Amino acid sequence: ELPRYATLPWAWLWLAGGLLLALCAGLLWAADVPVYATGAGFVAQMEQDEATIVALFPAETAPQLAAGQAARVDLPGVAGRPAGVSGAVVAVEPHLLSPAAAQARFPLLATAPDGPVAVVHLTLDAAALPTTDGTGGDLWRGSRAEARVAIDMQSGMALLPGLGRLWTEGR
Repeated sequence: ELPRYATLPWAWLWLAGGLLLALCAGLLWAADVPVYATGAGFVAQMEQDEATIVALFPAETAPQLAAGQAARVDLPGVAGRPAGVSGAVVAVEPHLLSPAAAQARFPLLATAPDGPVAVVHLTLDAAALPTTDGTGGDLWRGSRAEARVAIDMQSGMALLPGLGRLWTEGR
């Protein structure tokens, strides 16, 4: 005697479920997801038409950072701010800084970095900043900033729990 799960409607259901799972895996495989480098920084200069941000990124991301890359900057101290303001990397300094050198060079840093850092200069379009008068509103020199720069692309399969580490090690 066959179990109830071996009847034709159950077989069609198992086949449909397997095909749906294979389709989802194929979409994940084909999807490219950006890998971000994140760094803490501050507003170095605020002008009428743009804001300049200095951000410190971990040393291991320095080879992948380059001028012209797109960036998203969160400004935690600005009231009514959007989730992120778009910007661009203007320059990446060629030499890494030690935590003590970074603290000495940039006294506006809230805390010293944990290890060597790469210094990245970003610009934000002032039109994208949440203001009423165009001067930056709550944004001032020394305001905190959190920057994200897309440095690489990876397969969507790396997003799966447990499989992500195996997927990236296989590359």
